[in-house]
Amino acid sequence: MDFSNELMQILDDDTLVFTALDETFKEKLSDRIGYLMQHQHQFLFNIFYRIDLNENKVKEALKLPNEKHIYEALADLVIAREIKRQETRKLYSNPTKKIL
Repeated sequence: MDFSNELMQILDDDTLVFTALDETFKEKLSDRIGYLMQHQHQFLFNIFYRIDLNENKVKEALKLPNEKHIYEALADLVIAREIKRQETRKLYSNPTKKIL
């Protein structure tokens, strides 16, 4: 499996909320982002658009002084966005809530 497919699989994983707290996960995601930035940057930005990353925050991350910091900052943004997405999904899919 290539890096881009693996990243999409990571992003679509429902267990992300629990995995995101693990530093090795962040390192792996950062490495994947770095690979895609160097080899398939347009595809990576399409992923960012698809998961609705804040464009201004992405631009700020891209201004960081070195590549490693850029990739780590982008990984942090992805993780934060996916955690937020999971929280929203959980909030609106609660089967015990009744709609009147």
